[in-house]
Amino acid sequence: MPDDKLTPKQWAFVREYLVDCNATRAAIRAGYSRKTAGQKGHSMLKKVEIREAVERGQAEAAERAQITASQITSELADIARDPEAPPAARVSAYREINDMLGFRVPTKIEGVLRRETTVIVEMPPERVREFEEREAARLARQAQELDEPKEKQDNPGE
Repeated sequence: MPDDKLTPKQWAFVREYLVDCNATRAAIRAGYSRKTAGQKGHSMLKKVEIREAVERGQAEAAERAQITASQITSELADIARDPEAPPAARVSAYREINDMLGFRVPTKIEGVLRRETTVIVEMPPERVREFEEREAARLARQAQELDEPKEKQDNPGE
């Protein structure tokens, strides 16, 4: 990312600005005076070279985030479907996938199943584990059904 048009301190500002898009805080973290940080941050963003560097950094971050989300989902699905993975790891993977997709999943807190702050049912820890294992198996079956080719679902006799 560095380019000869910017000083090391300006690059530090760009890097810090990309953290939270706050010019004042970025200027302070980049080493500019607290007294003049607001003014300095504002004037830095008016400079074409700095603005272009920020835009390039934001584009790169957006591209990385897209790839990362896709990879995370794929890797979690691999764990969730792996019959050799421990049941707890498979359940955790399904929970993460559900969270990423916006579904609500009950969570275990000291042997109590809760959905946010509402208690659904109380049960001893061993029953919670049994529930999680059954839920992992159910979700694995669902995932396998989704993965089966459409023709197989339409023609079950083949």
